[in-house]
Amino acid sequence: WFDVVGRPDDTVAVVFGDVMGHGDSVAAAADCLSRTMRALAGEGHDPEVVMGAAREQALRLATTATAVYGVVDLATGGLEFCSAGHPAPALLDPMWRGWLPLVPTPLLGAGWTEGEDCASVLLASGEIVVIYSDGLADASGSLPDVTARLMAEAAAGGANPYQLCSVALSATGAGTDDRSVLVLTLSEGLADEARGHTWSAHR
Repeated sequence: WFDVVGRPDDTVAVVFGDVMGHGDSVAAAADCLSRTMRALAGEGHDPEVVMGAAREQALRLATTATAVYGVVDLATGGLEFCSAGHPAPALLDPMWRGWLPLVPTPLLGAGWTEGEDCASVLLASGEIVVIYSDGLADASGSLPDVTARLMAEAAAGGANPYQLCSVALSATGAGTDDRSVLVLTLSEGLADEARGHTWSAHR
């Protein structure tokens, strides 16, 4: 599941998750987790709170899932995020490509109760965050080396987010798992003093 949720404080929440397995029960679990995270996102809660609630929900559902939850400040470009066993999102720029500095934490439903480790990055105008399912990574077998490079080249050529999603899906084989990708870009409204790369992580 994935979602982008506008919030009343001029921030946007980004949710991306993948329940392990297939079938109706897995789809139902994904729906419950999605609803939980979306509701809390819309209320303006911090990433630690939203991910903690998702962990509790996954334990009640007796399911396991990966997830990423982030909050983007539209005024500054600041992105704060945390992960539960999810592949690291890519950060693309026409002249640079890297991976967001996820702090490793266990899957949802793995019994983790120690709180969340979050990280933050300051996005510059025009930079692109790519969040993808592990099914897409498994289908490519080499997403960090191949698919991200193709997406960066397309971005440098002026591709919009929809086109970048198509590049990612076209670059991978069919595979046997769900293939999903979410592309987030900030193109305007950033304060000049906020531009550049600043990485940090905290517990």
